[in-house]
Amino acid sequence: MNPVPAPLPDHKPSPSYTAWLDFIYVGVVSMLLAFFAWYHRLAIGGIARVGQLQLLQPFMTILFSAVLLGEKITATTITTAIIVVLFVANGRKQSISL
Repeated sequence: MNPVPAPLPDHKPSPSYTAWLDFIYVGVVSMLLAFFAWYHRLAIGGIARVGQLQLLQPFMTILFSAVLLGEKITATTITTAIIVVLFVANGRKQSISL
């Protein structure tokens, strides 16, 4: 495969009204409001415990992609997910000492 750049379009693309609304929604709800909830939970539950929940995020994404988009989930994906979930569960049970 020869890496050749694609030609640029002759016209400048213009985003639609709904594209701008989607952009604003993602910026406000996903990036702003969700961070308030996330940091509030970090303060209540502790960074070491609650922070480990972020390790589950890729697997929740895989699950939702299968349900919503029809993506195929392989045995390797399931095995890896189970291993990570077990490690996260074990880490949440551990006592934290300073």
